[in-house]
Amino acid sequence: MARKTRVDSVKGMMEIMANAAKGPPKLPPHLKLRPQDQPFYDTIIQARSHDEWGGADLALAVQLAKVQADIDVQQAALDVEAHVIEMPPNGKLSANPRFLIIENMVRRQNALMRTLKMNGCMVGDARGQVARRKADRLAHELRNEMSEASEDEDLLA
Repeated sequence: MARKTRVDSVKGMMEIMANAAKGPPKLPPHLKLRPQDQPFYDTIIQARSHDEWGGADLALAVQLAKVQADIDVQQAALDVEAHVIEMPPNGKLSANPRFLIIENMVRRQNALMRTLKMNGCMVGDARGQVARRKADRLAHELRNEMSEASEDEDLLA
């Protein structure tokens, strides 16, 4: 496996800026996102640099975005429902079954995050990777600022 270029070198910074200019990785055509999944997917994709995403990782990112969107929907429903409800037919009080639904989704979310290695800095995580991700975030911010500036001003060619 080829070694990655050091992030603190000129060549490394040029690679990071080139990746930032590419924008987020393209979603393969066989993977579909629902409209409510998109904000979660965008956040997940921004957690890594462009060159860290492969096809299998993107598939897992789509699954994770869907689970997070579903958790959001279920939590919103639970927020308006009672936490303890009366169960038919005998009227016995019980915990809202939505708690179990959310708990199962959170477990799935955590499993997907572990698979994607997105659960914070892991033991043995290379310092270079942390620095690369930080530089990548700065490059994305710069790209966004430049695109906003170009939208705000009519520049002459």
